[in-house]
Amino acid sequence: MLIEVKTLPTLFTISEGGVIVGGLTFQEDVVWAVAHNAPYGLVYKLDRDTLTVLDSFTIAGADAPLTGIDYDPVQDSLWICSSGLIEDPTTGHIVWEYSTAGVLKSSFTTIGLNDGICYNHINDRLYVVEYDYKRIKRYTRAGVLGTEYATPSGYPVDIAFDSKRTVFYLSSFNQPYGIFALNLEKPREMIPFHFTPFNVIRFSWDPYTDQLWMINRNNDSILIYDSPDFMFTQNPSDMLVPWLFYELEITDTDAHTSLWAPGMFHKYKTIVVRNTLDQDVTITPIGRTVAAANWTTNYWGGSEVDLPSFIVPAGATIYETMTNDFPWIGFEAECLVAPTSGDLTLYMVMKK
Repeated sequence: MLIEVKTLPTLFTISEGGVIVGGLTFQEDVVWAVAHNAPYGLVYKLDRDTLTVLDSFTIAGADAPLTGIDYDPVQDSLWICSSGLIEDPTTGHIVWEYSTAGVLKSSFTTIGLNDGICYNHINDRLYVVEYDYKRIKRYTRAGVLGTEYATPSGYPVDIAFDSKRTVFYLSSFNQPYGIFALNLEKPREMIPFHFTPFNVIRFSWDPYTDQLWMINRNNDSILIYDSPDFMFTQNPSDMLVPWLFYELEITDTDAHTSLWAPGMFHKYKTIVVRNTLDQDVTITPIGRTVAAANWTTNYWGGSEVDLPSFIVPAGATIYETMTNDFPWIGFEAECLVAPTSGDLTLYMVMKK
């Protein structure tokens, strides 16, 4: 369950040219983060509680986005990877090992667009996500390539190793998108786990607290979820749980549009709405049609169709079940009287 939302410092405000987080990892009471955007090569040491910057260092010679970082408790090292620039394929494709003091210990070159890295201290191996060829590649510390694993459909982005459950979590940018659990020894078998909060692609598992930290796609906050156990259900590989409104503080009578969730081919779509506002709120489901053949990847085209609305009384939590088939589903929330307190949360539980 979602237990906390941490606001990222203004350093990471995209609208002001801030740092885009390319990955997170944990070292006891410290969070390490890498910068995805230029100037390339920045690594930040953050306070776990406040996310304020405690220190930073720059990877010398980094000429492409940093796309992953993981802490190695065995060697007290940080493993960091870079992708390549699409316009210049000769850039990037590097994995570095740095000390936590910012001193280079080793490095090696890879092939493909690296987009996420994790270290498995059980078998002393590195796992690097290759975005363009939809693979996970296993390396030794010295950079010797071992097994290559195929990933589920979609474009894999970030990866984390859960040493408690001995599974890998993998995020995907495209259908099926979300976060999956994988047993790499049986790469075609997705473990019963599939979670889609907001539109998250960068995340990390915290071994010290057994929490999942997920970076909001807007790069303005980190969503912290308690033990992943709650996401392992009887048949969750078919389950999506997207949050479309999260603690939205409505203070006017305007119509507020939610995020969008994939809706086609789901047998039932249960909407859960928690209204702690001091006013009733009208919820209008919206189906979005997409005429183009690429409806699975693009919901900006097509037209919107308003579905029957329903009212959620002030202070109430209710659920409704939809059966409409649209490529994408969103919602509008509107109050007849401007609320003065409270917020609105809406999420969907959908089963294929």
